[in-house]
Amino acid sequence: MPFRLDQPDYQKRWRWGQRLREIREEIGALGGALLAPLRGLISRAQDLAARAVGAVQTGVLAGESLNRAVQAVHSMVAALEQLQASTAELGALGL
Repeated sequence: MPFRLDQPDYQKRWRWGQRLREIREEIGALGGALLAPLRGLISRAQDLAARAVGAVQTGVLAGESLNRAVQAVHSMVAALEQLQASTAELGALGL
């Protein structure tokens, strides 16, 4: 078949695109489900951090450790937002 002779890797590219589409759909569902709770945690933690100034307790997030945890959650949210933007781009490409 002339088409297959001109593009011998057609099926591999097609399978790659199919698998990528499946992964994009899985990520889309996961990312959306995680963003809202993470944003809620950030909001609550910021309120807690404002009230826990100077508090030092073992085994409980307070002071610097609470602020570091909030920063880590901010990073997670940013990463999920970037992941959603990338999956949207793949969707726009039909993948």
